[in-house]
Amino acid sequence: MRRLIFITLALSIALTGCDYVQSFFKEEKPVKKQAGTTTPPKQVEPEKPTPPPPRVISLGMTPPIEVKECQIKLTAPAGQVPAILQVSSYVDKQTESYPSVFIQAVAPSSSLADILEQPLQAKVYVALAAAGPFYSTPDGQPAQLTLKLADDQHVLGTIENATLVDQASGQKSTASGKFDGKMHAK
Repeated sequence: MRRLIFITLALSIALTGCDYVQSFFKEEKPVKKQAGTTTPPKQVEPEKPTPPPPRVISLGMTPPIEVKECQIKLTAPAGQVPAILQVSSYVDKQTESYPSVFIQAVAPSSSLADILEQPLQAKVYVALAAAGPFYSTPDGQPAQLTLKLADDQHVLGTIENATLVDQASGQKSTASGKFDGKMHAK
């Protein structure tokens, strides 16, 4: 008789235990929300890789310019001040394509964090094609460059009040714009 009770008890535990073990390994086990209620767990989607951020320079001028590449460099010779901030549509002259934009400003610090939200005087150069037309800010009339955000993914900024002169005709136009670039190694 003892043996029958023991076998029945062992069988009951085994069957109950198996259900518990099976439910434990299932992905959709219920999670208690409040006393007496259960809700299925949220489906966890696999993490999708973050797409690379846009790299763009856009200038509202005639004709409007939008370049799908934006590199940013902040350099200071041996940590000296002033530093030079460069925003360009190419990494180096060998990779330059058109339209092409190059912006250069003197910065009071070689740290991006130190120059955020500080308006900097900038020289702007634009080439619509390899043979021209070419535009630039005239001497003594710099554009205003302001960095708005700088993190591991982006360096965002604006260009305002840029008077651009067509180098062939001398015709002046005004341009403003923005950029979203990648910090390039010094």
